[in-house]
Amino acid sequence: TKAKAEARLKEQEAKAALSNKNSRESLPARARDCEWKFLKGTDKNSNEYLLLHHAKTGSVIEMHDYSDGQFTYRSGTGSMVRCVSTPGEVVPFQFTHSQLVSKLEKGGGKSLPKDKSIELGNYKVRGDEDGAAM
Repeated sequence: TKAKAEARLKEQEAKAALSNKNSRESLPARARDCEWKFLKGTDKNSNEYLLLHHAKTGSVIEMHDYSDGQFTYRSGTGSMVRCVSTPGEVVPFQFTHSQLVSKLEKGGGKSLPKDKSIELGNYKVRGDEDGAAM
């Protein structure tokens, strides 16, 4: 049934989140450097986008230049993709640029810089001692 499927999905997400948390915390701060990689580009409609991927946990964040706060994310490998809307609603969603998510998962992209911010529309993202700051 639908309720059982949702319960199984929540259980899988909880296990993935715990596994990702344990993986993150087992690393010393210096080892976490450069684990966030990014891809930035423009789609066929001239919309700019930015994708971030954490190599150890599998977390992914997708942002678009036209957004005033909405973004799409996956909290870790095996987790459900969700969208956070501008007013803060969290709903199931899918990545717009799933082919680029695959590219990042295979090690593509550039390391997130710590010395300057990457800007996209209303967003500024940079690496810091704990990983990434947005």
